[in-house]
Amino acid sequence: MRPRDPLALVLGALLVYAALVLAGARALVERAPGEAASALEERSGTAAVAVSVALGESELDVPQGAGASGIARIAAEAGVLSDEQAFLLLLDYQRAAPELQAGLYTLPRPTPPGELIRRLRSGVPRELVICVPAGLRLEELRELVLGEREAPPGCAEGPLVPASGWDAAHEGPRSHPLLAGRPEGATLQGYLAARSYALEDAESAESLVEAMLDALARVVTPELRRQASERGLELHELLTLASIVEREGAVEEEYPLIASVFLNRLESGVPLQADPTVQYAVATPQSVERHGWWKEALTLDDLAVESPYNTYRVQGLPPGPIAQPGAAAIRAVADAPETDLFYFVASPSCDGVSNIFSETLDEHVANVERYRAACE
Repeated sequence: MRPRDPLALVLGALLVYAALVLAGARALVERAPGEAASALEERSGTAAVAVSVALGESELDVPQGAGASGIARIAAEAGVLSDEQAFLLLLDYQRAAPELQAGLYTLPRPTPPGELIRRLRSGVPRELVICVPAGLRLEELRELVLGEREAPPGCAEGPLVPASGWDAAHEGPRSHPLLAGRPEGATLQGYLAARSYALEDAESAESLVEAMLDALARVVTPELRRQASERGLELHELLTLASIVEREGAVEEEYPLIASVFLNRLESGVPLQADPTVQYAVATPQSVERHGWWKEALTLDDLAVESPYNTYRVQGLPPGPIAQPGAAAIRAVADAPETDLFYFVASPSCDGVSNIFSETLDEHVANVERYRAACE
């Protein structure tokens, strides 16, 4: 019999050991919460080295505001977390949820719950991360990567790439699979994923654009595209509506309801009447100089502007996305709930971060009056 490879024996033993530790973690959750969490806390770091040697590493992108359950889901999908229940139990026991930090992590696959919590509490060096907020126009994204726009706190400041390289990379023809169904003449508006990127992704403008396209491709999975198709939306239309939802919404929890409103309007042949599309349409150089890229106080003249992007005048979706939508907005459109909602308005709290939804025009008018009265 031929001798076994020593390296294979070592890796095999490490895999068995890691499996036993993770299985023990699952068994622990059946104990009383305090006892289980304490035991998990003691064991959670022991398998990290073994698992990373045997199974490699994965990139974990934790967005702002993901929440404990959201982080658990994202980590499980990335292969970083094999036991969501154990993670949430230990997180609750340590009362550490508020301390988890957004960022782009490289972690062993899988990572024990306690080690994952420790890493997320410590965070990553943000100056090594390119942060692309959701809701930016291509012009704003250009300003960000060229250093003409301030980066989010703690993130890498530009210029990240040369201006000529960036313009050539996102304006020139591309053969990325994600763009196969993109309408002729369409730009990359809406196709460059809003998320965090490692600074090494910006070795060149071409590599950064490619990383952004790859990141969006991981969001718009075949299953998500199937869901969108069942709503009558191809990828370009999905991204177009998601960009509107991104600009309309202030809190991600409301994205599905906002998406439901617009889907109902599309199905009924009612104009979307979305202010962000008008803001996009009126952003001439003169307007941008005075009001920025997104003019807040729209006038009646603005609402009447002749543009295929003015959804007060044009029925249906505009020709393309108006900004880069985040993953939450894209998923909200693909998986929007079935409702009878047709209207929404900023809440009377005047905080600008939440909306009141209604089914009928009379209800909507009443909500608008209530909003105005409360905020005057």
